Amino acid sequence: MAVLPILEIVGRRVWRTGIPGSGVLVQHATLWIGLLGGAIAARDDRLLSIGHLADRFREPYRRILSAFVAAVSAAVSLLLAGSGLQLVRAEWADHHSIVPFLPLWVAEGVIPAGFALIAWRLVRRAHGGAWTRAAAAAGAIAGVVLVSSGLLLESVPFAASIAVLLLAVVLGAPLFVALGGLAVLFFRHGDVPLASISAEIYRIVTSPTLPTIPLFGFAGYVLTVGSVSRRLVRFFRAIVGWMPGGIAVVTVLVCTFFTTFTGASGVTIVALGGILLLVGAFMHIFSAIVIVVPIIAPLAASYGVHPVHLGIIFLANLELGFLMPPVGMNLFMSAYRFEKPLAEVCRAVLPFLLLLMAGVLAITYIPWLTTALLP
Repeated sequence: MAVLPILEIVGRRVWRTGIPGSGVLVQHATLWIGLLGGAIAARDDRLLSIGHLADRFREPYRRILSAFVAAVSAAVSLLLAGSGLQLVRAEWADHHSIVPFLPLWVAEGVIPAGFALIAWRLVRRAHGGAWTRAAAAAGAIAGVVLVSSGLLLESVPFAASIAVLLLAVVLGAPLFVALGGLAVLFFRHGDVPLASISAEIYRIVTSPTLPTIPLFGFAGYVLTVGSVSRRLVRFFRAIVGWMPGGIAVVTVLVCTFFTTFTGASGVTIVALGGILLLVGAFMHIFSAIVIVVPIIAPLAASYGVHPVHLGIIFLANLELGFLMPPVGMNLFMSAYRFEKPLAEVCRAVLPFLLLLMAGVLAITYIPWLTTALLP
């Protein structure tokens, strides 16, 4: 995925031509990497979740709850796999191709395959012996049959299904189960074909802007593994660490460098601060920019907010959203990276979150801080 853009740049400079279809291939590589990466994370029990509450119970309750969580999670994965299979069958009949000799249905085939593999891994990871895994598999099949039937068109089974799904998420089901499961249940309750879910997944994940996320993540991983952060801290400390407030300046410079190469940070404005905090908590920055900026910018202009001021407020608020318990994205990433419970990470981040909130308020209500140097 990283090689194709590099070859494209080199080809345009050396041979005055690029690689035909490289952009489309990179976009679809995002889909493949995302789903196959999810299957690997499921194998290693590293899928993001609120916590593993079921593990706090003693036996035999722990084994029973683990089977329940695995059954619900696998059922949602299988339903999403079935949704992807419907999409693949439709594209098979249309005979579309993304590039010559690569049919569209082959590229989309990773959706049902990936979700099916995740379902299998979730059942295999259920705590207990063969009987626990068998119970989880049977429960998953029963869940698929229930959702596929017409019972969810009724209000009571629909509400009960949502309650079961939320209980599984609280007990430790992955977050994608909550989001995907709610989508499945609401689509079935509205009698909408589930293929629409996979079609939307395909449209969003293969958008031209989304490949920046895994590429930035890869850049951040390379910088982290290479201990670049420690070298940068030593470098900037040697340059400006001697001056008053040098530690703060070093922090800003290091964060600026990493932001340039890893795409980290956030976004928004105060009249809509609450909305933007929610956006930052539930969406990645690039997705938030694509979706929210066209809505916010005209509104801010009508109130006389300077575009530069708006941009700084946007970024500052999204950074808060990244750290906002209980669903801030950076909280889950930190819990995953440092192998700490999410609750412990949330407690540790609260003092710094209050400091960031004070900074956001200052930036928002004192425009001079962001526009003083403008011509």
